[in-house]
Amino acid sequence: HRLADGCHHVFLDVGANIGIHTRFLFEPSLYPDASLSTAIFESQFGSGRDNRDFCAFGFEPNPAHADRHRELEAMYGAMGWRYTPVLAAAGNKEGALTFYH
Repeated sequence: HRLADGCHHVFLDVGANIGIHTRFLFEPSLYPDASLSTAIFESQFGSGRDNRDFCAFGFEPNPAHADRHRELEAMYGAMGWRYTPVLAAAGNKEGALTFYH
């Protein structure tokens, strides 16, 4: 079983921070001021989309946001929506980075 098996669409939120763009995708009615994101998602995926057709992956290396991503994963999972947090950075080389708060 692969994480994106059965997904009609895959959304990658790279540098997800607290996962807000995934929320724009799954819950656009909660974000009426996100018209640019909403317009992009509607042009790519349609306005009458079924969130069960998506697999969303949030790439976020900052450990301060890990709990929030796990909460989103549980909340969306309870609705039958597939959100997977990837608690790592995405880039073109391996390495480490220290986050200061």
